[in-house]
Amino acid sequence: MTIAAPPLEGFIAVVQHRPDVARRLESALCNAGATVFTASTAPETIEIMNRYQEQFVMVTAQFSAGAAP
Repeated sequence: MTIAAPPLEGFIAVVQHRPDVARRLESALCNAGATVFTASTAPETIEIMNRYQEQFVMVTAQFSAGAAP
């Protein structure tokens, strides 16, 4: 019997969002096997992107004022 690898194993994700949202996303992505970094500023995000650029995938989500993430 072979055990399947987590679906995001080998992926690197950077989460830049409000701290409460970032923690939830970090937890979910880690559980799926990704290596996750949290950033609080755009320059910090860019620094991480530059460090891992060949393995990096970025997904952004923007919500209008008052919309729940």
